Amino acid sequence: INNAYNIIIIIMEDGISPQEYLDGSDSSTNTLSTPPPTPPPTPPPQILLRFCHAENTPLEATGLSLNSFARGAVGMSTLFLGPALLVLAKDAASASVVQMSNREEGNDENDDEGRVYGMRPTSLLTNIGIFSNLFSILLLPLFGAIVDHTPHRKAVGQFSAILLSLIKGLEVFVSRSTWFLVAVLQVVNFVLYNAHLCAVYAYTAELSTNSAEQTTYNSKFQGINYISMLIFLIILILLSTILQ
Repeated sequence: INNAYNIIIIIMEDGISPQEYLDGSDSSTNTLSTPPPTPPPTPPPQILLRFCHAENTPLEATGLSLNSFARGAVGMSTLFLGPALLVLAKDAASASVVQMSNREEGNDENDDEGRVYGMRPTSLLTNIGIFSNLFSILLLPLFGAIVDHTPHRKAVGQFSAILLSLIKGLEVFVSRSTWFLVAVLQVVNFVLYNAHLCAVYAYTAELSTNSAEQTTYNSKFQGINYISMLIFLIILILLSTILQ
């Protein structure tokens, strides 16, 4: 009797007929148990720019081509900054008290260049190269290990590019009072540039397993890099001629 009473209570609460309860064919239950329709697959994102306009080209190839164009401008800006630093260093040396004291004491009668920060101004670029290569020798194995054996390859490329862009922005303020700071930044610039190349070359080597196709990628990247240098040179010559 108690079981029959419980069945009646369940039927009344659920609002189903006794026959539906006995048959187990509750329409509401069947409706809820039906799986929802599968939504259509999301179409792949449309890429506005692809390397050589080829559909089967890896997306990394497009990024590396843009990177090659940017690296051309970075290299040319450093090339033009060197002579400017030499001129500013020579001006600072000729006006320094060190040169006057050396001539008065007769320590170096033939030192017509003078010294600034303890070095000849003509040795500035040489010293920048020495310290740049020294720090690169010490730090590049670390960057290479991070790129090859950790999941932070992309981060190395990103942050080195961001810092390089900041340094290039600071180089705009080179003057008689800031030339030495800009010269020190060139050492940091060189190390970061090599660290960036570690990530770039790691991605480049994985574009294709076909040697002929990989050679095509490398040659096109170099071509883009040289075109960027040429464009930078033409723009610089035109601006210097107009603003002179």
